[in-house]
Amino acid sequence: MAGKGGVGKTTLSILLAQRAARIGSGMKVVLVDGNLGQPDATKFLRLREADTPSMLDMAMGRSALDVVISPRRLASLRPSGMEMPLFGVVLAPHDGSDPNVDQSVVTPGHYADLVARLRKHDGVDLVIVDTQIMESVDSSGMVTDFVIPILADQSRSALAVAVSDLTLPSGRNLMARVRDLVLRCVPSGRIRVVLNGAKDTSAANAAKMLDSISTGFQAAGIIDNDDRIANGMALGSFPHDTPSLARVLDGLLYAATGQSEFDPEQHPDRYVVAGRNGGLFGWLRRAR
Repeated sequence: MAGKGGVGKTTLSILLAQRAARIGSGMKVVLVDGNLGQPDATKFLRLREADTPSMLDMAMGRSALDVVISPRRLASLRPSGMEMPLFGVVLAPHDGSDPNVDQSVVTPGHYADLVARLRKHDGVDLVIVDTQIMESVDSSGMVTDFVIPILADQSRSALAVAVSDLTLPSGRNLMARVRDLVLRCVPSGRIRVVLNGAKDTSAANAAKMLDSISTGFQAAGIIDNDDRIANGMALGSFPHDTPSLARVLDGLLYAATGQSEFDPEQHPDRYVVAGRNGGLFGWLRRAR
């Protein structure tokens, strides 16, 4: 998770979902909270406590479609006046779940079944799964039993997005986790790396990290340390059109869907920053 001005994995997932539904031609998008350890979607979406379905309900026998919270329902759960989500959401088991029910009944297999059903039977064009942070020990089984099988299956269209800030420990940890995916038969072409929370003064460091990451993996770009992102999310909006962020989001969505409306090369005017000459860091963004 990045500090003020950057984006973390959950924020990135939410902004990807909103941009896909906003820019895509009638795309039906569902965001799935796949964090079994510390579910974050409720907090970042500013949802009020309510009797909402979650993955626990699916594990207890409800259908995949029954646990998807529609955009209209999401809007009713957010404080008045906030921007309306354009995507559906499936929540991870949350604190309001029945304490008499063992939440460990929710397994990676339930998530795999959910994604398959949403895509095959419910007409969802794009499913974005916000997983928990990858660690050296996969205690939940989500990486081994959910993430890797989907990414390694050549019959599926799937993409993994890894996020790192520009600190050396974060970069080293990220590269170790990505290399582990590749060693476990995930094609490197299905992995994208985003560098996050950068400032002009860290351009050289960003370039070195991109060069390192790009050896065997694909860099998806650099997101500026822009307070408009954090401030917008804090106010309940989805600032997906912030220039450096928008270009990264579009590139990821283009890689995942192949739809031309997301192709950054076809829509360069979306990423123009008024009043900035770019400097070295601007050149690095354009060059990438």
